[in-house]
Amino acid sequence: MRTNLNAADQMIDRLGDLLRMTLHTSGTQEVALKRELDVLQKYLEIEQTRFGPRLQVTMEIDPETLDAQVPNLLLQPLVENAVRHGIVPHLRPGWIAIHAAREGERLKIDISDSGAGLPPDRLMALNRGVGLDNTRARLEHLYPSAHEFSFANLDNGFCVTVRIPFHVDPALTLVEAGAA
Repeated sequence: MRTNLNAADQMIDRLGDLLRMTLHTSGTQEVALKRELDVLQKYLEIEQTRFGPRLQVTMEIDPETLDAQVPNLLLQPLVENAVRHGIVPHLRPGWIAIHAAREGERLKIDISDSGAGLPPDRLMALNRGVGLDNTRARLEHLYPSAHEFSFANLDNGFCVTVRIPFHVDPALTLVEAGAA
């Protein structure tokens, strides 16, 4: 705030937008991916104001997936971890990539970053269920034994993968059928 009042003002406005958006869906278990991406975009605008050119974000979202139902506020904490572990510790510019695609009857979401990855023992612990307990518990509650939540080191970074059943809100399907 002391060095860039305009940026601080923008961040406060964006934070207010983010809070309003999250309050609007509080108590909702699942939302359309496009809604989740709107919330994520507000969060990323805050982080991009904070990091400037040090943070590059790309999103490759298959249009077919935009109406797919996902757990409410699934993406923001995963992207926040990517910022915290993949961008913050480094002075060099970094990137975060979000990818969503349909794989048959499943929705696959990858969140990758340009961080250093994890040592093999920590990576094995994450894949066994240590860490990100709230996300893992929510996925198990919503999709018992029908989801994947995994972590992998990349050649130049780290990736979190979520696979869940692909389904859309039946109310949306009815609305679209009525419009046809």
